[in-house]
Amino acid sequence: SGTFPLPLKGVSFSEDIHLILYDADCDCVEQIQHVENGEFGQVTVLPYCIGEKTGTGTFNINFHPTTSSLYDFNQEFDNYTSVLNPIYGQYRLGDACRLVKNIPLTLLSLQDAVSEARIQEIDFLSLDIQGAEYDVLKGSKALIGKNCLGVQVEIEFAKMYDNQKTTFEINQLMEEMGFELIELSKFLRYAPNALPIGFRGSEQLLCAEATYIKKFSTVLKEKSVEKLYKWALFGLINKKMGLCLMALKELSTLKTNKDIENTHYIDLLKKIFALYEKQETCKLPCLSELFSQDMLSAYYQGVPNDSEKFDEENKNIQKHLKDKYMAQLTTVKSLATETETPIELLLKQSGLLEVATAIRKNRLQEATYFLNLFRN
Repeated sequence: SGTFPLPLKGVSFSEDIHLILYDADCDCVEQIQHVENGEFGQVTVLPYCIGEKTGTGTFNINFHPTTSSLYDFNQEFDNYTSVLNPIYGQYRLGDACRLVKNIPLTLLSLQDAVSEARIQEIDFLSLDIQGAEYDVLKGSKALIGKNCLGVQVEIEFAKMYDNQKTTFEINQLMEEMGFELIELSKFLRYAPNALPIGFRGSEQLLCAEATYIKKFSTVLKEKSVEKLYKWALFGLINKKMGLCLMALKELSTLKTNKDIENTHYIDLLKKIFALYEKQETCKLPCLSELFSQDMLSAYYQGVPNDSEKFDEENKNIQKHLKDKYMAQLTTVKSLATETETPIELLLKQSGLLEVATAIRKNRLQEATYFLNLFRN
């Protein structure tokens, strides 16, 4: 259908993006091109079936098109059900994954697919290919390790398809390639049977989306300003502001940063960093500023920290907090009451509403925690 899980829909910097979509079913290509036409700076749709290595294979077309796979469905999961979408009713895996026909086709490794399509490099990779994700990653380790900065991949916690690799093998492979896990999302839960209305609980976790980013130390070794900006962008679109700002802080120290062409996304990242610098010192105190070792031990033994035993330590802590943090009080009071801060507004205007919402939620919580420290 032309959908993809990377959070890049509706962003203000879409013209900077070259979106490359691939699908094993050639009949889908025209419709995918129509769906994505005009959304990004450039869109390429490839009628490729990506596998571990180039060769031939058999593609299973299933009753529900999005379950079609190079792998046979594991019939142990026939009776597993979920309620995913109101139009589907009770979604039974045995129905959705029922084989309709087999299609013999040519497989391409990701490396060969990229070469054939004359694509120079891949910055962010998304894989949702029904059990064959491990194969693609393994077959193109060199390409992914060299070029990719972020990978989003569907993972299964159980073998829904015969002989597929599961979450644990994928995670190990990603670590071997120099990536670290930064998010698990879109959890799909199934009951092992059909359930009457009113009896479905939080059922068995079968699959999810995993997001990986190349380790920062590896990116630094490459000494590429452009890759650092792209790495920061991947952190940003995935709501990982700490990762984004870590890269931007590093970039602020590089003289060559001034020589790079200003694209829309780089301009956005520079604006974000400028706002960060204005408020960089406005932080919550850390653990060791709020507790002594004895106080922390006592806390977990049920002894109140405001007991007479800790009078002297509490006085020292309060004095330290006032000396170091009192000057921030007015700013934090404002942060606790503002409907929208400049960074949240900028992100909303840039089409990153989910990022802005996450920041707002944490801002209100942290500001409240800070003010509670100065109640007395």
